[in-house]
Amino acid sequence: MKPSHSDPKSAASVSTVLRLGLGIVFIIFGSWKAATPVAWVIFLPNWVSGAVEHVDALDALGALRMMGFVEAVLGLQLFLGLFTKATAAVCTALLAGIIFHVGFDQVGVRDAGLLFSALALSIAGGGPWSLDHWLNSEAETESPA
Repeated sequence: MKPSHSDPKSAASVSTVLRLGLGIVFIIFGSWKAATPVAWVIFLPNWVSGAVEHVDALDALGALRMMGFVEAVLGLQLFLGLFTKATAAVCTALLAGIIFHVGFDQVGVRDAGLLFSALALSIAGGGPWSLDHWLNSEAETESPA
């Protein structure tokens, strides 16, 4: 049987594949940024580098490490399907900020693709193979009828 565009199993698979793929991208790039922030300094807009260096406890490398950690955590949440819609919405906002500051060059075009993937997840959710689904199923079975 040929799957239709409205096939629920296909839609669930798409949501899961999109969530896992975007999660892996955020985990890899976030971990890389946290571990080697020097490699990422060139992507910082000048005004960010200048503003961050005025705060004693935080320099550009520290800010990149922190951002990398945040991105890796967001990626892990997406990968696991934990708070998928909210996490994807945060990723959408983060990517929009990056595109706004970096511009629409090679990095901006790539990030636009990631932004629309995150936006789709913020609408669709994590799918049936996510912790969100499992936690909601557990909550429904434990609630009194």
